[in-house]
Amino acid sequence: MCSFLLANWLISNLTYVNFYLQFRGPDATNRWQGYGYDFVHNLLHMTGERSLQPFHSPEDGLVALFNGEIYNWQELETVEGSFRSDGDAILSEYSRLGRRFASRLDGEYAIAVFDFRAGEAFLVRDAFGTKPLWYAKSQSGRFAVASYASALQRLGFENDELRHVEPNSVVTFQLPRTSDPVEAGTWPTVEAAQSPELVERRAVFEFDLRQHKSHMEDWQKAFRRAVQRRAGADKMVPGRQTPAMCLSDGYDSGAIALSLGKLGIQPAMYTVQAREDVKILVERFFHMTKQSMNATWKLTRLSTKSFDREKRFLRERAERVQYKLRPGYANLDDKAAVGLSWIYHQAASDGHRLFLSGSGADELISDYGRSGRALEFHSTLRGVFPEKLWLVFPWLNFFRGTQQDYLAKEECTAGAHGIEARYPFLDRRLVQEYLWLTRELKNSLYKAPLHRFLEEAQFPFSPGVKRGFSADLNLAGANSVDEAETKRKDDSFELRGRFWASLGVADSFNGTVVLSSCSNCFGEAASESEEMSMTTLPANAQRLMDVVSMASVAKGAGRWPRLLRKRLRKKSEQRWREILQMLPAGQRLQEAQDQAPVTPPLSLAAAAGADRNHRVVLLTSCMEDHYFLTYCGPLFVSIAESFDLFGANADSDLVMALVSVVGVTSQILEVVQRAMPFVEFVPFEEHDQYLSTHTDPFEAENYRKLTYQPMKLYQYLWLWRQKLVHIKEIGYILCMDSDMLVVKPFMHFLELLSQLEVDVAFSYYDGTRHVPWGSPEELAFTKQRGFVRLQGGLLIMRNSLEALHWFATWESLTAAVYFQREEEGRLGDRWRALLEDFKGPSQAALAFLLTRSELEVMQNVSQCCNVPRTIELEPLRKGEPPVSINMFGLPTQHVNDAESTEDGTLPKTAHVIHLKGAWWRSVLPEGKKTVTAPTRLYEWNREAFDLWQRHFDSFFQLLRVHGLSLIFP
Repeated sequence: MCSFLLANWLISNLTYVNFYLQFRGPDATNRWQGYGYDFVHNLLHMTGERSLQPFHSPEDGLVALFNGEIYNWQELETVEGSFRSDGDAILSEYSRLGRRFASRLDGEYAIAVFDFRAGEAFLVRDAFGTKPLWYAKSQSGRFAVASYASALQRLGFENDELRHVEPNSVVTFQLPRTSDPVEAGTWPTVEAAQSPELVERRAVFEFDLRQHKSHMEDWQKAFRRAVQRRAGADKMVPGRQTPAMCLSDGYDSGAIALSLGKLGIQPAMYTVQAREDVKILVERFFHMTKQSMNATWKLTRLSTKSFDREKRFLRERAERVQYKLRPGYANLDDKAAVGLSWIYHQAASDGHRLFLSGSGADELISDYGRSGRALEFHSTLRGVFPEKLWLVFPWLNFFRGTQQDYLAKEECTAGAHGIEARYPFLDRRLVQEYLWLTRELKNSLYKAPLHRFLEEAQFPFSPGVKRGFSADLNLAGANSVDEAETKRKDDSFELRGRFWASLGVADSFNGTVVLSSCSNCFGEAASESEEMSMTTLPANAQRLMDVVSMASVAKGAGRWPRLLRKRLRKKSEQRWREILQMLPAGQRLQEAQDQAPVTPPLSLAAAAGADRNHRVVLLTSCMEDHYFLTYCGPLFVSIAESFDLFGANADSDLVMALVSVVGVTSQILEVVQRAMPFVEFVPFEEHDQYLSTHTDPFEAENYRKLTYQPMKLYQYLWLWRQKLVHIKEIGYILCMDSDMLVVKPFMHFLELLSQLEVDVAFSYYDGTRHVPWGSPEELAFTKQRGFVRLQGGLLIMRNSLEALHWFATWESLTAAVYFQREEEGRLGDRWRALLEDFKGPSQAALAFLLTRSELEVMQNVSQCCNVPRTIELEPLRKGEPPVSINMFGLPTQHVNDAESTEDGTLPKTAHVIHLKGAWWRSVLPEGKKTVTAPTRLYEWNREAFDLWQRHFDSFFQLLRVHGLSLIFP
């Protein structure tokens, strides 16, 4: 970040003219005169030796001024010797290549080269014009070049005489020829000055518009290279190696932070809370900590006083640039510039001079659009790239539009603080790699390459979300009108308030608060600065994760009283067999009616012509090697055998499994994933600390039963939100416990749910299942209050934002039941009473959500379970109507059977069975057949045990075939 100024006369009022320029180069201001020109340069020393400008080659009559960074300068060094810094490469390349010299320079720059021997001058900006450059000519012959337009205005030029050098351009001027060349030490008068003539404009770089690459590996390599070159710690001036950056909850900053962490470069990250999702932010920092990526992070809750102070600072020290797309609106009017200024202020105070910005990603990768919808008025592509790219290239925001407006905002704000901003997403090789991607890849996801990059690293982000930086929102000390406006615009206002409150910040505190943390330390003691009206809170990553988890649970619990006041719409209360009337008539209707008591879902769907092509993803969780080998392995084999995924359907993608794992040996996971391509594992290493340490199997099981439940629901929610909800081709999500087995295909269930327009299906006991240890009524109803019993461990949900919203609500409520069951008072009493009836937190939460606390509904199966039931949730976005969710029960004997039979055979109706209970935990690992329990005699569960044993043996045989032999009872 430097600045320069030159004129074809001696500048007499330099202090005045150089006012805004000087802040860009705080390390030195140098002035040199020659050839009838006055050259001025303000230096920010970042790379190589300290070299004052202009660069001058007397023997060749060459003079150059330069602002920016040449990243490949060491690669351009000649055999004659090495360069002192990147600026030396400019005249060297010009001497070798002449007018084509800029094509070899890989960097972010604005350059002026004057060749007085050849009588030519060249003004150059990089491919996207990251660094500002202006020139002016007057009819009287005056000519000047400057980094800022204000310097030219202060030299006396009129606005209509100013010209902006366009991005990606080399502008060539012919210098005037005089009969008496100007000698050193003599100066033409202003009246005698003769200005150069513009003779040519040409591009620095030509982009190739072929869309031919069907993979993203080259883009990812180019992105890592772009970040590494701009961070360039090995080439930086000592003391200025640490790059600073903004950390938001969005794609762009997340990708930069992740890349720096992977490269082993420690960033200093800064966040102004605005509308950012604090949960995503904390999860990101926690992820970097767990991956041993060193970083520091400061999260700021700005006050109105700090915001106003920063606004005044900008108006006093920053260049004003009029936005092209918004007449009458300039960078200094942009609220985001004030937030950026605060961040730059903090970074400069911490000694940082290098800043990596995510600017350019929106313009180039999505053009502020998503799937044909414009997210901003200036989007021309709406996020959809055509087959013939040349028909739209360059689109408005590619070189100009917001690209230039927002770069001006970044440059002028950073320049006011003497900080050099660099832009990884504007690396020309990276942009070329993106243009080369096929249109199908570009259009597959919002910001597809960034989505894949973050997803593959399991780095937290919100798919498809674009917030923008509204730095004026959520200011401490705001008046009631502004606070009401903030609440209207901010969908996570309440969570953020609870987050700060959990850290001890009172709502009434109107000062600025900065939360300070680092990934490998605990921070220093809290401090207060009278000058900044700022309080600093230290916190390590684990503490932040705990706080945001508590705030999230509180959010779910806090919504319920308000939600329960809403009246619910109810659909028809037809009985199970009457559902036939709701389905289209089919040729096999009579056959379906005849078979209904045996396999209702199969027969009903068959009557309507079942579609067996619903794609489904099974979500499950596996923790610890022993548990994984005992239950998860046999489950995967049962899925493969039921759907013939080892045979005719080996290439099918109709059934897939996405599995969260904790405490499972990586070698086992690698072998299983290689042997079973339909399974993908996602490790949650941050949950290792919650694993059971009990040696007694029964104690360990009791621990898992309660402790693991809220944890695995969180994992399911994360996987669904981050990896699945945006994939339209996936029709259903099936969440299931891992101690289950698939007995036979269940695609007809999905067709039934599709025809009934069900969002969430659960399992319940309908009073028809006979068991050897009790009556059907004893099995079907709870002992305390006679509620219909719900079977836990399995849910089938439509892959939609609405169903995900329901799942998040249920997950939050389950956590509330779990954490608040020990509390004193009415709240604790309510959860304890529910747990006495439904035994598990998830079943209790499901009943509470299904009935919206009107639990007497659970006493009638025809009201709660065997008919579609509509409930309402809060809107997905402020101002939208409530979200309606259709819920529907499936009898457990079809999809979640866990009970015994008199002769030990599996019921013909069973499609999925549940190996639940302490009996199975004791029997299965050792292959015993003699351990008994009130409902788990071996004789009553013979076929279920034999089925498990067969799949267990098949699983270990599969491991051996793929080179892994294990000794296991």
